[in-house]
Amino acid sequence: MFYPMFAMVLLTLLVAIVLMIKRFRAVKNKQVSIGYFRLNRGEQSPPPDVIATANHFSNLFEVPLLFYVACLLAFVWNFQPATMVLLGWIFVASRAVHAFIHITYNNVVHRMLSFAVSFLSVILIWCLLAAHVIARQSF
Repeated sequence: MFYPMFAMVLLTLLVAIVLMIKRFRAVKNKQVSIGYFRLNRGEQSPPPDVIATANHFSNLFEVPLLFYVACLLAFVWNFQPATMVLLGWIFVASRAVHAFIHITYNNVVHRMLSFAVSFLSVILIWCLLAAHVIARQSF
């Protein structure tokens, strides 16, 4: 699960870089004042693509947290079956698609579908972890 988790970290860093570039360009092009970013408030809001990218960056610290915790538990318990690793890669791929959609053309239906795939994959990862724990317990 290390490689899918590492890929997720790289995706988060990539979105952070894209956000910094978009914010810099918005300030440079006088679409928003730099003071806006002090508290993310002001008379002049950033362009919609900057807001969408910032929203997506925040999203990368919500559901992916469940993925990171599951990966760490998989390490600690030395439980990383091929199915779980595949689900990990599906999670990362669908989150990458979700990021692309959110920070480019931002179609809500497409974004929801990619989110649903990622959410389902993390739920299935947690089901595998739960089954592993239950199977190891003696009753």
